Amino acid sequence: MNIIRNIITELKQTEWPSMDQLAKLTIYTLILCGIIALLILGIDLVLFWLRDLWFGEQDATISNLILNL
Repeated sequence: MNIIRNIITELKQTEWPSMDQLAKLTIYTLILCGIIALLILGIDLVLFWLRDLWFGEQDATISNLILNL
C-alpha cells in the first residue's frame, strides 16, 4: 500500500498543462508527424528509383513512381 500512496503523492505534485498548451503541443506534434511522413515518402521514392536504375527498368523516373502509387 505504500507504493500506491507514493504514486498518489507524485500525481498530486504533477503540473498538468493548460488547455492552450495542450492544443499548441498537439498541433506541433501533428505537424512534426506530417514532416517526418513526407521525409520517409521522399526517401522511399528515391530508393525505388535507385532500385529500378540498378535492375535496368525501362521507365525508372520519379514521375512514373508517383503516378503508379
